[in-house]
Amino acid sequence: MSYTTHETVSALATPDPELAEFLKANPLPPRDFSDIVKLRNARSEQEKAALAAMGGPPSGVIESEETITYRDGYSATQLVWRPKSPPASGAPLIALFHGGGFCLGSPAQMTPLGRAACALYGAVVVAIKYRLAPEFKFPTASEDAWEGLTWAAENASSLGADLKSGFVVGGVSAGGQLTAALVQKSLEGGLPAPITGAWISVPVVLDQGTFERGKVDAKYKDVYFSHGQNQEAPILDKVAVDAFMAAYQPNWSSPMCTPFEAKNPHKGMPRSYIQVCGMDPLRDDGLIYERVLKENGVETRLDVYPGLPHASWAFLPTLKSTKKVTEDITKAMGWLLKTEERSAPATAQSAGAGG
Repeated sequence: MSYTTHETVSALATPDPELAEFLKANPLPPRDFSDIVKLRNARSEQEKAALAAMGGPPSGVIESEETITYRDGYSATQLVWRPKSPPASGAPLIALFHGGGFCLGSPAQMTPLGRAACALYGAVVVAIKYRLAPEFKFPTASEDAWEGLTWAAENASSLGADLKSGFVVGGVSAGGQLTAALVQKSLEGGLPAPITGAWISVPVVLDQGTFERGKVDAKYKDVYFSHGQNQEAPILDKVAVDAFMAAYQPNWSSPMCTPFEAKNPHKGMPRSYIQVCGMDPLRDDGLIYERVLKENGVETRLDVYPGLPHASWAFLPTLKSTKKVTEDITKAMGWLLKTEERSAPATAQSAGAGG
Protein backbone atom coordinates (compact mmCIF):
# COMPACT_ATOMS: atom_id res chain seq x y z
CA MET A 1 0.00 0.00 0.00
CA SER A 2 1.13 3.54 -0.72
CA TYR A 3 1.28 6.01 2.18
CA THR A 4 1.45 9.28 0.30
CA THR A 5 -1.68 11.16 1.40
CA HIS A 6 -2.72 12.66 4.71
CA GLU A 7 -5.65 10.26 4.86
CA THR A 8 -3.71 7.04 4.29
CA VAL A 9 -0.99 8.07 6.73
CA SER A 10 -3.45 9.24 9.39
CA ALA A 11 -5.28 5.91 9.30
CA LEU A 12 -2.10 4.16 10.42
CA ALA A 13 -2.64 5.47 13.97
CA THR A 14 -5.84 3.48 14.46
CA PRO A 15 -4.91 1.08 17.28
CA ASP A 16 -4.26 -2.53 16.37
CA PRO A 17 -7.21 -4.55 17.79
CA GLU A 18 -5.01 -7.10 19.54
CA LEU A 19 -2.91 -4.32 21.06
CA ALA A 20 -5.99 -2.41 22.23
CA GLU A 21 -7.38 -5.51 23.92
CA PHE A 22 -4.04 -6.25 25.57
CA LEU A 23 -3.58 -2.72 26.90
CA LYS A 24 -7.14 -2.66 28.23
CA ALA A 25 -6.38 -5.73 30.32
CA ASN A 26 -2.75 -4.81 31.03
CA PRO A 27 -2.26 -1.03 31.26
CA LEU A 28 1.37 -0.02 30.89
CA PRO A 29 2.86 1.43 34.08
CA PRO A 30 3.72 5.14 33.98
CA ARG A 31 7.36 6.12 33.50
CA ASP A 32 9.09 9.00 35.24
CA PHE A 33 11.36 10.90 32.87
CA SER A 34 12.47 13.44 35.47
CA ASP A 35 15.46 11.23 36.31
CA ILE A 36 16.88 9.66 33.13
CA VAL A 37 19.70 7.86 34.94
CA LYS A 38 17.27 6.23 37.37
CA LEU A 39 15.08 5.17 34.46
CA ARG A 40 18.15 3.80 32.66
CA ASN A 41 19.13 1.71 35.67
CA ALA A 42 15.63 0.28 35.95
CA ARG A 43 15.61 -0.59 32.25
CA SER A 44 19.04 -2.17 32.61
CA GLU A 45 17.71 -4.55 35.26
CA GLN A 46 14.79 -5.46 32.99
CA GLU A 47 17.21 -6.10 30.16
CA LYS A 48 19.37 -8.36 32.33
CA ALA A 49 16.33 -10.38 33.41
CA ALA A 50 15.18 -10.78 29.80
CA LEU A 51 18.62 -11.95 28.70
CA ALA A 52 18.89 -14.38 31.60
CA ALA A 53 15.55 -15.88 30.62
CA MET A 54 16.84 -16.43 27.08
CA GLY A 55 19.71 -18.63 28.19
CA GLY A 56 22.88 -19.16 26.19
CA PRO A 57 23.47 -18.75 22.46
CA PRO A 58 22.62 -21.44 19.89
CA SER A 59 25.12 -24.29 19.62
CA GLY A 60 26.58 -22.96 16.37
CA VAL A 61 27.20 -19.45 17.68
CA ILE A 62 30.20 -18.14 19.62
CA GLU A 63 29.35 -15.16 21.82
CA SER A 64 32.13 -12.92 23.10
CA GLU A 65 33.16 -9.39 24.07
CA GLU A 66 35.81 -7.15 22.55
CA THR A 67 36.98 -4.06 24.44
CA ILE A 68 38.49 -1.25 22.40
CA THR A 69 39.69 2.24 23.27
CA TYR A 70 37.93 5.24 21.75
CA ARG A 71 39.57 8.53 20.78
CA ASP A 72 39.49 10.01 24.32
CA GLY A 73 40.63 6.90 26.15
CA TYR A 74 37.16 5.52 26.88
CA SER A 75 37.06 1.71 27.02
CA ALA A 76 34.09 0.49 24.99
CA THR A 77 32.96 -3.12 25.14
CA GLN A 78 31.47 -4.45 21.91
CA LEU A 79 29.47 -7.68 21.78
CA VAL A 80 30.38 -10.13 19.02
CA TRP A 81 28.67 -13.22 17.64
CA ARG A 82 30.65 -15.52 15.34
CA PRO A 83 29.58 -18.72 13.55
CA LYS A 84 31.49 -21.82 14.67
CA SER A 85 31.40 -23.00 11.06
CA PRO A 86 31.59 -19.94 8.77
CA PRO A 87 30.17 -20.19 5.24
CA ALA A 88 32.64 -21.40 2.62
CA SER A 89 31.97 -18.18 0.72
CA GLY A 90 32.96 -16.10 3.75
CA ALA A 91 31.05 -14.65 6.68
CA PRO A 92 29.41 -11.26 6.10
CA LEU A 93 29.71 -8.54 8.73
CA ILE A 94 26.64 -7.03 10.41
CA ALA A 95 27.07 -4.05 12.76
CA LEU A 96 24.17 -3.10 15.04
CA PHE A 97 23.24 -0.04 17.13
CA HIS A 98 20.75 -0.37 19.98
CA GLY A 99 17.85 1.96 20.74
CA GLY A 100 16.85 3.87 23.86
CA GLY A 101 16.48 7.53 22.93
CA PHE A 102 20.26 8.05 23.17
CA CYS A 103 19.75 7.78 26.95
CA LEU A 104 18.96 4.12 27.68
CA GLY A 105 20.03 0.66 26.58
CA SER A 106 23.24 -1.18 25.77
CA PRO A 107 24.71 -3.44 23.08
CA ALA A 108 23.26 -6.43 24.97
CA GLN A 109 19.85 -5.27 23.76
CA MET A 110 20.78 -6.63 20.32
CA THR A 111 21.60 -10.12 21.61
CA PRO A 112 18.51 -11.90 20.20
CA LEU A 113 19.04 -10.51 16.71
CA GLY A 114 22.81 -10.95 16.89
CA ARG A 115 22.39 -14.63 17.70
CA ALA A 116 19.71 -15.13 15.06
CA ALA A 117 21.59 -13.39 12.24
CA CYS A 118 24.73 -15.32 13.09
CA ALA A 119 22.91 -18.66 13.20
CA LEU A 120 20.76 -18.08 10.11
CA TYR A 121 23.23 -16.39 7.78
CA GLY A 122 26.64 -17.36 9.11
CA ALA A 123 27.34 -13.69 9.76
CA VAL A 124 29.75 -12.13 12.20
CA VAL A 125 27.61 -9.67 14.14
CA VAL A 126 28.94 -6.81 16.26
CA ALA A 127 26.76 -4.73 18.61
CA ILE A 128 28.54 -1.42 19.02
CA LYS A 129 28.83 0.52 22.26
CA TYR A 130 28.11 4.24 22.36
CA ARG A 131 27.90 6.55 25.37
CA LEU A 132 24.58 7.88 26.57
CA ALA A 133 22.95 11.18 27.50
CA PRO A 134 22.51 13.17 29.64
CA GLU A 135 26.13 12.56 30.70
CA PHE A 136 27.24 12.56 27.05
CA LYS A 137 25.31 14.80 24.72
CA PHE A 138 25.39 15.01 20.93
CA PRO A 139 27.65 14.33 19.08
CA THR A 140 29.29 11.81 21.44
CA ALA A 141 26.95 8.93 20.52
CA SER A 142 27.44 9.54 16.79
CA GLU A 143 31.22 9.82 17.11
CA ASP A 144 31.39 6.70 19.29
CA ALA A 145 29.20 4.79 16.85
CA TRP A 146 31.37 5.80 13.89
CA GLU A 147 34.51 4.84 15.77
CA GLY A 148 33.05 1.46 16.73
CA LEU A 149 31.84 0.86 13.18
CA THR A 150 35.24 1.75 11.76
CA TRP A 151 36.93 -0.63 14.21
CA ALA A 152 34.59 -3.47 13.24
CA ALA A 153 35.19 -2.92 9.53
CA GLU A 154 38.97 -2.54 9.84
CA ASN A 155 39.17 -5.67 12.00
CA ALA A 156 36.66 -7.72 10.04
CA SER A 157 39.24 -10.34 9.09
CA SER A 158 40.43 -10.90 12.66
CA LEU A 159 36.79 -11.10 13.75
CA GLY A 160 36.24 -13.83 11.19
CA ALA A 161 34.29 -11.79 8.61
CA ASP A 162 34.87 -11.11 4.94
CA LEU A 163 33.52 -7.73 3.82
CA LYS A 164 33.32 -8.99 0.24
CA SER A 165 30.53 -11.31 1.44
CA GLY A 166 28.44 -8.40 2.70
CA PHE A 167 28.61 -5.46 5.07
CA VAL A 168 25.30 -4.52 6.69
CA VAL A 169 24.71 -1.80 9.29
CA GLY A 170 21.49 -1.46 11.23
CA GLY A 171 19.71 -0.21 14.30
CA VAL A 172 16.44 0.53 16.05
CA SER A 173 15.08 3.95 17.04
CA ALA A 174 18.12 5.97 18.19
CA GLY A 175 20.16 3.21 16.55
CA GLY A 176 18.15 3.75 13.38
CA GLN A 177 19.17 7.40 13.35
CA LEU A 178 22.81 6.45 13.89
CA THR A 179 22.55 3.98 11.03
CA ALA A 180 21.00 6.46 8.61
CA ALA A 181 23.51 9.21 9.40
CA LEU A 182 26.61 7.00 9.45
CA VAL A 183 25.81 4.97 6.36
CA GLN A 184 25.33 8.31 4.61
CA LYS A 185 28.67 9.50 6.04
CA SER A 186 30.38 6.35 4.79
CA LEU A 187 29.67 7.37 1.21
CA GLU A 188 32.34 10.05 1.66
CA GLY A 189 34.93 7.40 2.57
CA GLY A 190 36.62 6.35 5.76
CA LEU A 191 35.79 2.65 5.78
CA PRO A 192 37.85 -0.12 4.16
CA ALA A 193 34.88 -1.34 2.10
CA PRO A 194 31.46 0.04 1.13
CA ILE A 195 28.43 -0.73 3.27
CA THR A 196 26.14 -2.96 1.21
CA GLY A 197 22.92 -2.77 3.22
CA ALA A 198 21.19 -0.67 5.88
CA TRP A 199 18.47 -1.71 8.35
CA ILE A 200 16.78 1.47 9.61
CA SER A 201 14.05 0.67 12.10
CA VAL A 202 11.63 3.30 13.54
CA PRO A 203 14.22 6.09 13.18
CA VAL A 204 14.12 9.75 14.08
CA VAL A 205 15.69 11.62 11.15
CA LEU A 206 13.64 14.82 10.87
CA ASP A 207 12.58 17.85 12.84
CA GLN A 208 10.56 20.89 11.83
CA GLY A 209 13.76 22.80 11.14
CA THR A 210 14.72 20.26 8.48
CA PHE A 211 11.76 21.54 6.47
CA GLU A 212 12.45 25.18 7.29
CA ARG A 213 16.04 24.85 6.05
CA GLY A 214 14.78 23.39 2.78
CA LYS A 215 16.40 20.01 3.35
CA VAL A 216 13.10 18.21 2.69
CA ASP A 217 10.81 18.91 -0.25
CA ALA A 218 7.80 20.98 0.82
CA LYS A 219 5.49 18.37 -0.72
CA TYR A 220 6.12 16.20 2.35
CA LYS A 221 4.77 18.75 4.85
CA ASP A 222 1.26 17.38 4.49
CA VAL A 223 2.39 13.94 5.64
CA TYR A 224 4.58 15.04 8.52
CA PHE A 225 2.25 15.16 11.50
CA SER A 226 2.84 11.99 13.54
CA HIS A 227 4.55 13.86 16.38
CA GLY A 228 1.24 15.58 17.03
CA GLN A 229 -1.14 12.79 16.12
CA ASN A 230 0.67 10.22 18.28
CA GLN A 231 1.73 12.48 21.12
CA GLU A 232 -0.17 10.33 23.64
CA ALA A 233 0.77 6.95 22.18
CA PRO A 234 1.78 4.08 24.48
CA ILE A 235 5.48 3.20 24.90
CA LEU A 236 6.81 6.40 23.30
CA ASP A 237 4.80 9.60 23.70
CA LYS A 238 5.58 13.30 23.46
CA VAL A 239 6.75 13.43 27.08
CA ALA A 240 9.29 10.69 26.38
CA VAL A 241 10.48 12.19 23.09
CA ASP A 242 10.89 15.63 24.66
CA ALA A 243 12.77 14.19 27.65
CA PHE A 244 15.18 12.22 25.48
CA MET A 245 15.85 15.12 23.13
CA ALA A 246 16.35 17.54 26.05
CA ALA A 247 18.92 15.16 27.51
CA TYR A 248 20.68 14.43 24.21
CA GLN A 249 20.52 17.95 22.72
CA PRO A 250 20.99 17.00 19.06
CA ASN A 251 22.12 19.51 16.46
CA TRP A 252 19.67 19.01 13.60
CA SER A 253 21.90 21.03 11.28
CA SER A 254 24.64 18.41 11.53
CA PRO A 255 24.98 15.49 9.08
CA MET A 256 26.05 13.38 12.06
CA CYS A 257 22.49 13.85 13.33
CA THR A 258 20.48 13.41 10.14
CA PRO A 259 21.37 12.29 6.61
CA PHE A 260 19.23 15.14 5.24
CA GLU A 261 22.04 17.56 6.19
CA ALA A 262 24.74 15.73 4.22
CA LYS A 263 26.43 17.56 1.34
CA ASN A 264 25.04 15.09 -1.21
CA PRO A 265 22.27 13.30 0.63
CA HIS A 266 20.65 10.00 -0.30
CA LYS A 267 22.17 9.26 -3.72
CA GLY A 268 24.41 6.23 -3.60
CA MET A 269 22.95 4.78 -0.40
CA PRO A 270 22.97 0.97 -0.34
CA ARG A 271 19.74 -1.03 -0.38
CA SER A 272 17.82 -0.07 2.72
CA TYR A 273 15.21 -1.83 4.83
CA ILE A 274 12.97 0.55 6.78
CA GLN A 275 10.40 -0.28 9.45
CA VAL A 276 7.64 2.07 10.55
CA CYS A 277 5.01 1.80 13.31
CA GLY A 278 1.65 3.48 12.73
CA MET A 279 1.05 4.71 16.28
CA ASP A 280 4.52 6.15 16.70
CA PRO A 281 5.49 9.84 16.99
CA LEU A 282 8.42 8.97 14.70
CA ARG A 283 6.22 7.30 12.07
CA ASP A 284 6.46 10.00 9.43
CA ASP A 285 10.24 10.26 9.74
CA GLY A 286 10.53 6.73 8.41
CA LEU A 287 7.81 7.04 5.77
CA ILE A 288 9.26 10.23 4.33
CA TYR A 289 12.83 8.98 4.46
CA GLU A 290 11.93 5.82 2.55
CA ARG A 291 10.20 7.84 -0.16
CA VAL A 292 13.14 10.23 -0.46
CA LEU A 293 15.60 7.35 -0.74
CA LYS A 294 13.51 5.72 -3.44
CA GLU A 295 13.24 9.00 -5.36
CA ASN A 296 17.05 9.14 -5.30
CA GLY A 297 17.40 5.73 -6.90
CA VAL A 298 17.97 3.72 -3.73
CA GLU A 299 16.56 0.20 -3.60
CA THR A 300 14.26 0.09 -0.57
CA ARG A 301 12.11 -2.37 1.32
CA LEU A 302 9.44 -0.97 3.62
CA ASP A 303 7.41 -2.71 6.31
CA VAL A 304 4.67 -0.66 7.95
CA TYR A 305 2.81 -1.87 11.04
CA PRO A 306 -0.55 -0.12 11.31
CA GLY A 307 -1.77 0.59 14.81
CA LEU A 308 1.42 -0.44 16.61
CA PRO A 309 3.39 1.90 18.89
CA HIS A 310 7.11 2.58 18.68
CA ALA A 311 9.18 -0.64 18.62
CA SER A 312 6.29 -2.49 20.23
CA TRP A 313 7.97 -5.86 19.70
CA ALA A 314 10.63 -4.93 22.24
CA PHE A 315 8.08 -4.36 24.99
CA LEU A 316 5.12 -6.61 24.18
CA PRO A 317 6.62 -10.01 23.29
CA THR A 318 3.38 -11.98 23.61
CA LEU A 319 1.52 -10.21 20.80
CA LYS A 320 1.07 -11.91 17.44
CA SER A 321 2.38 -8.77 15.80
CA THR A 322 5.70 -9.25 17.60
CA LYS A 323 6.17 -12.62 15.92
CA LYS A 324 5.50 -11.04 12.52
CA VAL A 325 7.90 -8.15 13.10
CA THR A 326 10.73 -10.37 14.29
CA GLU A 327 10.25 -12.67 11.31
CA ASP A 328 10.28 -9.63 9.03
CA ILE A 329 13.60 -8.51 10.51
CA THR A 330 15.38 -11.82 10.12
CA LYS A 331 14.06 -12.28 6.58
CA ALA A 332 15.10 -8.75 5.65
CA MET A 333 18.64 -9.48 6.81
CA GLY A 334 18.74 -12.05 4.02
CA TRP A 335 17.45 -9.47 1.56
CA LEU A 336 20.12 -7.00 2.68
CA LEU A 337 22.78 -9.69 2.30
CA LYS A 338 21.39 -10.66 -1.13
CA THR A 339 20.91 -14.25 -0.10
CA GLU A 340 18.04 -16.61 0.66
CA GLU A 341 15.69 -15.09 3.24
CA ARG A 342 15.32 -17.08 6.44
CA SER A 343 13.39 -16.57 9.65
CA ALA A 344 13.68 -17.57 13.28
CA PRO A 345 10.24 -16.88 14.79
CA ALA A 346 10.25 -14.94 18.03
CA THR A 347 14.04 -15.10 18.42
CA ALA A 348 15.08 -11.80 16.86
CA GLN A 349 13.16 -9.49 19.14
CA SER A 350 15.19 -6.98 21.06
CA ALA A 351 15.52 -7.14 24.80
CA GLY A 352 14.32 -3.54 24.87
CA ALA A 353 14.88 -1.44 21.78
CA GLY A 354 12.55 1.43 22.23
CA GLY A 355 13.10 5.12 22.64
